[in-house]
Amino acid sequence: MKFVFYLLDTAPYGSEKAFGALNAAAVSLNRMNVILGLYGDGVYLAVVGQNSQKLGLPNLADILYAYGELRVIVHEPSLVS
Repeated sequence: MKFVFYLLDTAPYGSEKAFGALNAAAVSLNRMNVILGLYGDGVYLAVVGQNSQKLGLPNLADILYAYGELRVIVHEPSLVS
C-alpha cells in the first residue's frame, strides 16, 4: 500500500492551508495510508474544544477528529511552547 505524509505548520485559522491539508488527507484516505504531521502553529489544529463561531468558520478540529482512520503526529515541543 502507498503512503502519503502531509505537514501542516501554519495556524488552523487565518489561511486556507489547514482546511486544504485536511481535504487533501481526506481525499487520499480511500487510496493510501495517510499521515498528517502537525508542527509549529499547526499543532493548534489538534486542540479540542475550539470555538470558531466568532470567526464565522467551521471548527477544523471537529473535521480532523471525524476521520478516525487518519493518523496524526503532533510535534510535542510545538504544543508545549
